[in-house]
Amino acid sequence: MYRFLLFSLILFATFTATVRGAETTVRTFTPNSYSQLLNENDEKEFTLMFWSVECSPCLKELKHVSENKMYLSQKFIFVSIDNNQSPDQISMMIKKLKLTKQQHWVFQAGKEKEIIDSVDENWYGEVPRNYYFDEDHNRTRLGAIK
Repeated sequence: MYRFLLFSLILFATFTATVRGAETTVRTFTPNSYSQLLNENDEKEFTLMFWSVECSPCLKELKHVSENKMYLSQKFIFVSIDNNQSPDQISMMIKKLKLTKQQHWVFQAGKEKEIIDSVDENWYGEVPRNYYFDEDHNRTRLGAIK
């Protein structure tokens, strides 16, 4: 009986870890996160996309990215400006749009203005807002995906 109970407990723990591992991790984007992303991606090209769950043009762009083969071959970093008070909504949208293979962040609540200023002094918080970074971290603001 003891062995069966131990086996069941191990099996349950393994299953739970697998399910948790399949979930998308959404990290908190603080005023220092932008420079952290640049450091972590030194000499790598990537696209940084700012979005919101309540922004229909954002969701249209995210759907376009997820349905396009470029998503599989390029690095994307997605940042929700919704703040970290709504992580379940954000995680649900990420799964719905099939964007779980990339890095996801959400604005730290109460720090929105500081974060926006740390990213781009010419940005006022409107979304979608997208940037492409080449290997030398030359930043190009991308227009809306049509």
